[in-house]
Amino acid sequence: MKKIFVLAALLATALSLSAQTKEIKKEYSAFSVMEVSNAFDVTLIPSEDYSAVLTVDEVLESYVQAFIKGKTLYITLDTKSIPKELKKQMNSKNTPAPVLKAVVRAPSVSSVILSDDTVFGIAEPIQVDKFSISASGNAKVKGLSIQAKSADVTLDKKAEANMKIAATTVNVNLSSSSKLTLEQEATNFNIQSSGSGELTSTGTSKAISATTSGSSVVTLNGSTSSLEVKGSGSSNVNAVTLTTSNASVVLSNSCTVTENASDAIKVEMSGKSTLIFNGNPKFDIVLVKTSTIQRYK
Repeated sequence: MKKIFVLAALLATALSLSAQTKEIKKEYSAFSVMEVSNAFDVTLIPSEDYSAVLTVDEVLESYVQAFIKGKTLYITLDTKSIPKELKKQMNSKNTPAPVLKAVVRAPSVSSVILSDDTVFGIAEPIQVDKFSISASGNAKVKGLSIQAKSADVTLDKKAEANMKIAATTVNVNLSSSSKLTLEQEATNFNIQSSGSGELTSTGTSKAISATTSGSSVVTLNGSTSSLEVKGSGSSNVNAVTLTTSNASVVLSNSCTVTENASDAIKVEMSGKSTLIFNGNPKFDIVLVKTSTIQRYK
């Protein structure tokens, strides 16, 4: 019986997370897409070569996967193979989070896919023809600076991102309770926000188009030539600090839009929606039914 207890104690020790870490170095063929899951903290460094240095908790080394398939670099943990006792310890409130870090080097990437509790950032600005990033779960995007012809940003669930994008076309799609802070410079800036998504944007655009629903909140700062808003649900678009010449709003349900058009505004409103305007634009009223138009105070 004593031997059994000793064996159990040795096994528990072998499976314990500790301060000991292991460095894993990888060399890769060319890739253009990165897909990261679990709780990895990944930093991309622009470089002529394709490689990665992973620093992980020593006991998790055997379960770390960082491989190329097609043109995609996958970084993840093989959670199905992790022993139950180790999983239990990892999920314990009293256990520090395991060390899961990766520094990836590549000339650039065109697409990034994040999930779970991943954290991702790019050390320096990168230039690419087309760029897309998708984040879900509790994923976080830190310090991202992109120059491209087109850029797509998709956030879902509790994902959060802080980004800077200069592109001809910038497309943003937020859902669930995701949050995006964006500094943008674009010809066309297109926004889709649903659920309780939150967007705070600052920058210069030729045209901004925003479609909002649910209880989402969109805050727009900077300047544009034209602003088009299609709002529903209880969504809120605050563009009082967005300088624009012309605006068009189509509102329903109980959504609210605050805008700052200097020349003209086209209005179509129903439900209990509210339009708050600043300045003295010329109104083109298509429909105002059971809704409110009021001056900004």
